[in-house]
Amino acid sequence: MVKISKIISTAVLFVLLASSCIAAEWSVDAFGAKPDGITDCTAAFQKALDQAKAAGGGIVNVPAGNYRINGNLIVPFGVTLQGTYKGAPLAS
Repeated sequence: MVKISKIISTAVLFVLLASSCIAAEWSVDAFGAKPDGITDCTAAFQKALDQAKAAGGGIVNVPAGNYRINGNLIVPFGVTLQGTYKGAPLAS
């Protein structure tokens, strides 16, 4: 009986540790960023980055599109800013 409870305790601990290692994610569009190339998205990007920092780190995703940034962005330590780029293939 003791061995089974140790196995279960170990399994629960493993699940808890594994789930805490998964980085939280945010998307800039949830903070008002518009991929139209016209709207200034600086504040929306920074809000997403700041939210990730406040949560202790994570990933801020930028969906494909044209985003206008009129200012500077500060990417905090422990936060990743990542995006998707889609372009037409080039002839070689």
